[in-house]
Amino acid sequence: MRIAAEAGLTVTGTYEAGNLSPENFLSYAGQPAVIAIDVVLPASPIDAILFDAGASGAGTYFGVRDSGTIMRFRAGAGSSLTPATAVVDIPVAYLPFDGRQHRIVVAIHPANGTLAVYVDDWLVGSGSTDGFPMNYTGAWAGGDTAGLGVVSSATVLNEPVTAWPAAISEMRFYGNQQVVAVARPPAAWTYLAELTGKDAVFRFGSAALADPYGPGQYHDAQLSLPAYRSSLEGGAGHLIGGAARVSRGVLSLPRSAATDPVMSGKVAGRDFALLRGPADGEYWQFRPFVTGICGRPSGYDTRIDVPILAREAKLGRSIIAARLLGDNEGGLANGGSTIGLEGDESLKGQPVPVLFGRVWNAEPVLVNAVHGVVLICQGPANVHGLRVNGIPRVAGTAYASKADFVNTANAASAGEYRVWSDGDATYARLSGRPEGTITVDISVGASDADRTPGAIAADLITAAGELVDAESVAALDANFAHVTGYYSATNDVTYAAILASILADAGAYFEETRLGSFRVVQLPVPDNDDAVATMARVSVDNPAASGVIDLMDFRLQVPGDQAAANPVKSLTVKYRRNYRVMTGGDLGGDASLPPIDDVETPSTDPLNYDPVGGWEVRAALALDYAASDPVDDDTVAADYPLATDLEIETGLTTEAGAEALRDLLFARLKVERVFATAQVPNTDAGVDALRRGDVVTVTHPDFGFDTGKPMVVIGITRLGEGGASGGRVVELRLWG
Repeated sequence: MRIAAEAGLTVTGTYEAGNLSPENFLSYAGQPAVIAIDVVLPASPIDAILFDAGASGAGTYFGVRDSGTIMRFRAGAGSSLTPATAVVDIPVAYLPFDGRQHRIVVAIHPANGTLAVYVDDWLVGSGSTDGFPMNYTGAWAGGDTAGLGVVSSATVLNEPVTAWPAAISEMRFYGNQQVVAVARPPAAWTYLAELTGKDAVFRFGSAALADPYGPGQYHDAQLSLPAYRSSLEGGAGHLIGGAARVSRGVLSLPRSAATDPVMSGKVAGRDFALLRGPADGEYWQFRPFVTGICGRPSGYDTRIDVPILAREAKLGRSIIAARLLGDNEGGLANGGSTIGLEGDESLKGQPVPVLFGRVWNAEPVLVNAVHGVVLICQGPANVHGLRVNGIPRVAGTAYASKADFVNTANAASAGEYRVWSDGDATYARLSGRPEGTITVDISVGASDADRTPGAIAADLITAAGELVDAESVAALDANFAHVTGYYSATNDVTYAAILASILADAGAYFEETRLGSFRVVQLPVPDNDDAVATMARVSVDNPAASGVIDLMDFRLQVPGDQAAANPVKSLTVKYRRNYRVMTGGDLGGDASLPPIDDVETPSTDPLNYDPVGGWEVRAALALDYAASDPVDDDTVAADYPLATDLEIETGLTTEAGAEALRDLLFARLKVERVFATAQVPNTDAGVDALRRGDVVTVTHPDFGFDTGKPMVVIGITRLGEGGASGGRVVELRLWG
């Protein structure tokens, strides 16, 4: 936002760099203030202090921190950042650290707890306390001295104190004054496209840009912009969870000497970035707006089309890291002296199983029948139990080395199993050839905190080489901390498939943001108390209040799947998936005998108990899932004749987890919801901040929303066809 922050203000004092003693600003510490500094921002920033006033009581600080990567502006409590300190952290990459002089203006309002930062008449950031006056008392500084470019006699805690490494012309202080100029969005945006090739980066703009302090020349060569589209409706009309649908469209360029090199530049599979900035701005004012991956360019007589792929495409890769050779290489059968671990010919090419979270009664791969060796999964795992024909074996001492494990003489004792894991895979070994089906209870991770949907999703996304939105993972873990799991011993599964399955167990989705990181989103029940923005139709007769987003267009929509959009009157969640269903013929023991816990003096000769565990265990082994009690609402059934019953299968391991998901989804689905499409201005900063899963309040009397209807953002489309003039609106898909 462009603004002349010093316009209309009267200078209280002008200062040069150095210790500002005896000036301490105490007489203005409880009043609004504006501080303007003309300073050189060094091309190679280091941790350093630009300005400070006050100390550990009440204090204000501007400076670079975190190894030269962040510029921090803070005002309020000098000893802590929350809840009575306003903080604005800006990556130095988003500021003009280019070795030139720039103007930094900071506006502080201690009573309101707000702070705003302007650079070269451009609003670059704002922040506030957590609802308190600064330092609780409404003061941004105390009785200590101040410093400009150097540390005064005292400063706030836990910030760098090295002197500013570049020239400071002067500081202007405006006491008991506020910024009076009006911040206005640019009259027009310019979009800069960067396509990474094998040996060069190709740069094009919706208008030419030749900033000598930018990375290079941007040619005026865009016919149409790609469109970022994301929707949580991806194939699940009930909005239960899984994967969001994301697409980015096509970048079209006119054929010219500047654009033709793209055709041979080997851009396919490499990074794409679309930056947005003011039409008359400098390069530093441009921010990443959409990122993705370049597809294969298509050349036509008058244009070049470059499809922009979502990074999610990389999650479509197989997660399988290894496959069985099927020859038991090195084994005794092939003249070796150790046990073969590659399986026989029938297993050739079979994936090594994958495991996430915790699972029950999974069937590992029998890779060596003669020696009773099973391959459990790739990577390390915890083996909580092993059964043969449903009869538990006792855990023996784990193998100390692979050499011990593959030694033919080191079999487990009768009735036992022993585990070996070298970090690449986990195995178990019996005393010899098994009498029947082997199943295991297994997990990964040090504790249940590593087995929640959020934790597993973060691990998967990181393993795929992509960036995780840690804040969204923490939010999901806070809302849903129940254990789930996933195991596959035969399927050639992808990262995306496992992610969707795991997150659906928390009623959540994963989605790629427009800047290329991955968020996890748990759809909330619409509630105005949770709204992050208000939308209303704005006109001359109905002007918008501050912060209200203009509804340029609003339409109710028919849901894509009418049947799936009907309210749910009864919902059951299945849990504790049984990966190997076992019935009478699969089980050993004696079903006519009681479990061992019911026998006063257990005996194996004669056998007087059922080693499987009795009818309760046998019944569990015969079912593919356990099930929660259903939750019902007779009112829903009476009000909505088309209301449905819903049963959901999950990987959740406990009844408590199943009930938590059941209650969450029922609150979401038992009400007849409406779907709508809204168009809002692309120039509104409030729109930029909206994300899938955010609640907004929609006020529109034409649709009966006079007092405001809470709705959830489930889809966003930004930019699109239209060339340099495109992207004036953002289209939102709403549900509520």
